Amino acid sequence: MDSSFVKVCDLSDLEENRTAEVEANGSRILVVRVDGSVFALENICTHDGGSLGGREVVQGEIECPRHGAKFNVKSGEATQLPAVADIRTYEVKVENGSVYVGVG
Repeated sequence: MDSSFVKVCDLSDLEENRTAEVEANGSRILVVRVDGSVFALENICTHDGGSLGGREVVQGEIECPRHGAKFNVKSGEATQLPAVADIRTYEVKVENGSVYVGVG
């Protein structure tokens, strides 16, 4: 495994369509399982800097609880105002039931 990947959780820890907040190398990251695939995004709304953690994923998007901005969990794309900037995404690897995020 590449040294830039950090184990953040076990696959069994992730609920389908629900974000999980983790930290890797000082970065606040959301990990989410959608349709059996795992995605990782920066845990910060680009509109006002608020956390996106603890949210349900609906139709592949998470909604900021503060002002309603939405982001695509696969691409990080801002899909609804007031956010206009995308969220950073991270590469994910799942091996032997563990979830690793590329943070290097």
